[in-house]
Amino acid sequence: MEEIKLQHLITLAERDAEMLKAELEGNEIPVIIRHQETGGYTSILMGFSSFNAELYTSEEDHEKAVEIMEELGFAQNGADNYAVEGATDKSFFSSLRSVAKIIILFYLLALLLSMLF
Repeated sequence: MEEIKLQHLITLAERDAEMLKAELEGNEIPVIIRHQETGGYTSILMGFSSFNAELYTSEEDHEKAVEIMEELGFAQNGADNYAVEGATDKSFFSSLRSVAKIIILFYLLALLLSMLF
C-alpha cells in the first residue's frame, strides 16, 4: 500500500473548516479534518464545537488547494497560515467564550446547591 504524506493546509473554526472541506472535495481534492482538543467529541454530542479544526491534504494536491482557497478569499499570513479576509481576531472571542462557560458553570453549581439545601 502506498504511503500518503499529508500537509497542513489551514486551521479554522469548525463550521468554516467543514464548508471549505466540502468546496475542496467538490474540486476533487481529498481533505482530512483533525479537531483540536475535544472538538470532535463536542461536535458529536452537541452538534457543534467551539474548538478549531485543522485541514490536511496530500502534498500532491496542496498547491491546487491553496489556489482554490485564494479564489475563495483566504489570504496568506505566513508560511502555511491563512486567514479569511476581513475576519476579526478570534483570541478575544475565545477568551470571552471561556469566561461565559465559567459563569454558566458557577450558576449551575449554585442552582444545584440551592436545590440540595
